[in-house]
Amino acid sequence: MNSAELVAITGAPLAAVPPPVGVGRVVLYEYPNFRGQSFAINWSELPNLNRMGFTDRVASMRIEEGYWMFCSDPLFQGDCRTLGPGEYARLPSEVDRRIASVRRVNDIYGASSSSYRHLR
Repeated sequence: MNSAELVAITGAPLAAVPPPVGVGRVVLYEYPNFRGQSFAINWSELPNLNRMGFTDRVASMRIEEGYWMFCSDPLFQGDCRTLGPGEYARLPSEVDRRIASVRRVNDIYGASSSSYRHLR
């Protein structure tokens, strides 16, 4: 799937919009505990969060489906971490407000570099 559809950038709760089959879904939040402006990603990658005004602003997230790689620089560069499904009310310090690009990976081992690791 090559097309990207902006689902929401809002301070209000997100409407329930089902993701395309097999793509996954992650919702990023500006503040800890799922507060503040939110941004939902329903496609396989977003190489630059700056386009959405969300670079270095993510402080919590909900990964509803799939494994996702979060990188500190655009174009999946810099320090990257992989997270799986779950609620992350407070992000670990190495990714808190340090996310500039997001990509869906097949599983926890989808990223081959040893610099990528799963955060629990």
